[in-house]
Amino acid sequence: MVIIQMCNHMEFTYAGAISTAVITFVMCIQAKIKLFEFIPGTFIGSFSTFASGGDWKAVVPALILGAILALLCESSGIWLFNVTNRNTDSQENVDM
Repeated sequence: MVIIQMCNHMEFTYAGAISTAVITFVMCIQAKIKLFEFIPGTFIGSFSTFASGGDWKAVVPALILGAILALLCESSGIWLFNVTNRNTDSQENVDM
């Protein structure tokens, strides 16, 4: 949203390129802050905002639901690994 707003207020040829470069640099630097260290998530949010034409009211719920889905996938993947790994360990003990 910052890039979009900067471009709306600056009226010269390379305003978009300059504002994108500056904000992209800031997005990478923010990785030093523990809360914002997941840089791919930052860029996904940025790309999604651009794709929606700056409609952040549509982007925010989609990103929140995506984060919930990612957590559920990670949890179920760990659970499934533990269940299948347990069965493999017990089979190895039977074969010996």
